[in-house]
Amino acid sequence: MPRAKLTELDGFLTTSSVAELLGLSPYLIKARISDGVLPPATRISEAGVLLFDNAWVTEARVALSSVQRRKRRRSNRGMPPVPSPDQVLGHRMGEARWLPSWHDIVRYFRELDAASPNVHMEELGSSTSGLPYIVVYVASAELLQPETLERNRSLLGRLWDPRRLAPEEYELLVNEARSVGIILATQHSTEIGAALMSLELAHDLATRDDRLTNEIRENTITVIVPSHNPDGVQMVAEWYERWVGTEYEGVDMPWLYHPYTGHDNNRDWYIFSQAETRAVVSQMHNVWHPQIVYDVHQMGPTGARMFVPPWLDPIEPNVDPILAQECNMVGMAMASDLTAAGRKRFRA
Repeated sequence: MPRAKLTELDGFLTTSSVAELLGLSPYLIKARISDGVLPPATRISEAGVLLFDNAWVTEARVALSSVQRRKRRRSNRGMPPVPSPDQVLGHRMGEARWLPSWHDIVRYFRELDAASPNVHMEELGSSTSGLPYIVVYVASAELLQPETLERNRSLLGRLWDPRRLAPEEYELLVNEARSVGIILATQHSTEIGAALMSLELAHDLATRDDRLTNEIRENTITVIVPSHNPDGVQMVAEWYERWVGTEYEGVDMPWLYHPYTGHDNNRDWYIFSQAETRAVVSQMHNVWHPQIVYDVHQMGPTGARMFVPPWLDPIEPNVDPILAQECNMVGMAMASDLTAAGRKRFRA
């Protein structure tokens, strides 16, 4: 890893420093210089390290702002608006007396993929009963380029066990790699709220133009699994539609909503016996080595509406303590965001 001499750094910033100031990755800084979007580095050290002064940072901010304005104008002129879930499906998410089928959910994500460069949908394979098992990637259009995705997979594949890395190699990989977060929704198919949320979340992450959302798209690849049990989502929707408006509306199905595991499909993470679990492990966990996996569940009508870490003890003894502690850190960040958004009745 090339390093500048201390004497060369006087009055200058490194690529990592300007990347942090501009809200981009070091990789994108270099790429934007190469394609002419950003001006050339102020100077290059004897070892080949790019160095930047404050005037360069000011000029870069102006250039990036101009690019964003041009992108918005092109988007407004040349592309139809990205459709929201209610525009495609004809119902608001969470609307009373309506549930989307799995076919509806897949149809929406196909349309979102076609309409937004910030979304890419893939089929990992088929569910136990033959329905498509889909995964949805949301990030900036640049991060979703096939070669960039492959590069990031490679970087995370080297980072997942840092004991094999020299300290300088570790630092280089951390600076370049983009984090990956997997949201696993609706493992239990009657807990339909997470699947409904996933449609709105994907749309919001793909279309919002505020500072926070732009920062997320530029620095994180959000991977959404709308449901870990497509068969059950379809069964629940069909059963509800059959009885809605009658005296039997809302009664439980008299059969399991997974052909083999029913409500216990989340126990399959120990033995990987089901097609859905094997697809996630072989094509997501062991490929991306994600930094966060958020498994979203839902309580019944008398339970908490939202619940976040810290979770109840005891914690599985094979989980490293730092993972539990940092999970609690994420939970407190979520709690503070909920409070700031006006959810005053929140309790840890």
